[in-house]
Amino acid sequence: MNGLGAASADLGHYEDGIYFHQQSLEISRDIGDRKGEAISLGNLGNAYNSLGRYQEAISYFQQSLEIKRELKDKRGEANTLFVLSGLYQKVGRIKEGWAPSQQATLIYQELGLPLDAYPLPNWMKKLAKFARRSKFHLVFCFTVGLFAFPFALVGFLLVMLYRLVRSRLPRSS
Repeated sequence: MNGLGAASADLGHYEDGIYFHQQSLEISRDIGDRKGEAISLGNLGNAYNSLGRYQEAISYFQQSLEIKRELKDKRGEANTLFVLSGLYQKVGRIKEGWAPSQQATLIYQELGLPLDAYPLPNWMKKLAKFARRSKFHLVFCFTVGLFAFPFALVGFLLVMLYRLVRSRLPRSS
């Protein structure tokens, strides 16, 4: 069922995907498959995230996180924490989103995963690899970052303001 849900979501049919993921969740719970339950909950979170229903997505990811911790699935826990961090930021709960991001980073480091295993955008991975080449590259990245920071801050504030305004306006059907 998760496969059907993922295929539906890939085609943009999120409501169908939710239906199939719900079916998968029920089956996993009926047979006591905790790992399958965590996967289904994460898939439901992804579907609701795609629909812009972030609070529901957060709820599903939190449930998935609890199970992954129970199963001692450290990599799954870190991935879920990373997604939760982004969702908290989307709903304007920036401070709440900071802790999961830091926890995820610590778990990735604990596991000794290479940078490519982190769920980061490719541009970030490439930048980190570039900065690791030598002290010159690190200083160059720092200097560019120092000059780019004010522009990034203004861009970030504009995005947050846009989201705040958009969330306050009534949605049309």
